[in-house]
Amino acid sequence: MPSLARNATAIGDPDLMALPQGMKMENDCWTSCRHAGFFHGNSMFEKPAERRWTWESSNGRTPSEIDHILINRRSSLFDVSVLPSFDTDSQHRPFRAKISLNKKNFKRDTHGPAPHKFPTFKSADLESAVVSLPPAPLVCK
Repeated sequence: MPSLARNATAIGDPDLMALPQGMKMENDCWTSCRHAGFFHGNSMFEKPAERRWTWESSNGRTPSEIDHILINRRSSLFDVSVLPSFDTDSQHRPFRAKISLNKKNFKRDTHGPAPHKFPTFKSADLESAVVSLPPAPLVCK
């Protein structure tokens, strides 16, 4: 890989760089995703070129695949595709992912443990309970 040091600006972590427009850093980006435990859903399913691009330049000549689906469970993803038939008056085309959610994993990931429940009392009920108590006996020593 050619050196990008003179064309790149380091921002924070030196492994993550902002490159000048037109230069791609796909390999480093996908390597970072893999290290974080994510899979690039778009590259898992081969589609024809006209079914892959998600953005088109304003002159209509340059389609690009700029929207991506990242997933942490490869087995949950069944398909990723662009929906070309929608007219959204935008340079972007909608795309979808078909996924399957394991009920056990879904419950574990979306619901935390049950919160601890504290008893609640209405103040009127407490006052009536206190009033109805017999007076405490006086104890002298």
